Amino acid sequence: DIQSICEDIIVARRKDGMYGCFNIRGEQIIPFEYDEIRSFVEGRARIRYKGRFGFIDKSGEIIVPPFYDEVENFVDNCSLVTVKGKKAFVSLNGDWIASPIYDDGDSFSYGLAALSQNGKYGYIDKTGNFVIPVQYSAAKSFNGKSGIAAVALDGAWGAIDNKGNTVVPNQYDGIKVCDDGYVVVEKDGKTGIYAKSGAIMFPAVCDRLTYSSGDLFRNGVVSARVNGERVSIDQNGNVIYRYSSLDMQSE
Repeated sequence: DIQSICEDIIVARRKDGMYGCFNIRGEQIIPFEYDEIRSFVEGRARIRYKGRFGFIDKSGEIIVPPFYDEVENFVDNCSLVTVKGKKAFVSLNGDWIASPIYDDGDSFSYGLAALSQNGKYGYIDKTGNFVIPVQYSAAKSFNGKSGIAAVALDGAWGAIDNKGNTVVPNQYDGIKVCDDGYVVVEKDGKTGIYAKSGAIMFPAVCDRLTYSSGDLFRNGVVSARVNGERVSIDQNGNVIYRYSSLDMQSE
């Protein structure tokens, strides 16, 4: 059975459950000796062999030996791996970037990755050194376009830039970092907006904001409801249009 076709490589499974690969000309290039082969991403595929995970390249050469309990796809030439329940990072040749001593982690983004130990999170660079100290009760990946990450202190959410500077103070129930650098915050069921500079653009008084999953101000404005009234907010935080009651009834 064909499992996937990606990057001109066909991943197939035999009737006995073993995996191998063909090229698009139908020539077998990787023997059927693996328990699992996942789709190729940037010339590499995750494999499972005797219950352990590693990576092969398109020629079938093992580039990271199947030693790990789980592996994630390479991002910035680093893979997040799990060893006996602990998280670590390895390079393309399988060398440790961060040793398997961490409780949780996430893939690299904007050159940084979150790792936690003893219930606290910080961020490492690709040398494995913590460049943003281990201090947060929760931490999400940096937005790959805006370079901002949501972090929590004692359960209160805020946001930082890639230098560890506070962009949004840790006083909110939830946060959404947008690709265009704006940050949507939530407090007591209401939402507001911060700019990438850290300036509050619109207080958390909106019943709802309507925007794309990537950019907040894709069309120069964002729609919101404030005290039951539908409004449009521009990139300076000004209400530029209030919809009439007739407009609202027709929604």
